[in-house]
Amino acid sequence: MFTHPHELHRPTVKQTGRFCAKGIENCEVKIGRKFTEHSDLLEAMEKEEFILLFPSKDSISVFDFKKVSSKVNLLVIDASWKQAKEIFNANTELLKDVTKINLGDHVPVSKFTIRKQPQEGTLCTLEAGKFV
Repeated sequence: MFTHPHELHRPTVKQTGRFCAKGIENCEVKIGRKFTEHSDLLEAMEKEEFILLFPSKDSISVFDFKKVSSKVNLLVIDASWKQAKEIFNANTELLKDVTKINLGDHVPVSKFTIRKQPQEGTLCTLEAGKFV
C-alpha cells in the first residue's frame, strides 16, 4: 500500500487504508508521493510481478486480469482521489510496464459515508481492498 503523507493527519476513523492494511497478511505500507522515495519498493518492482489497483485509461477489469506468475503483488494507492491521481501521475514512468486493474462494471455502492466519493462506482481504500 502506498499512502499519501496527508492520510496520516486525518482522524483515525477516516484512515481506511490503515484498517485495510491491518487486515491483509504481508501488507507493507509505504508513505510518500513518489515511489523513488523507497528503494526497497523499486527493487521489488524490478524483480517481482506487480499490479496496480487504479482506474487509469489503460486499466483492465480485475475480472479480466490473468496473473503471469504464482506470486503477484497488489499495489494500492491510499489517498484522497485527488492525491491518488497526483501519486499516479508522479510515477507514470515507473508504472508504464505495470498492469493496472480497476474494479470493473460491477462495483457495489459504497457503504462508507465518512468521506464523500467523487462519483458513483468509486470506493474507499478499505472497500476496494475487500472487493479485490
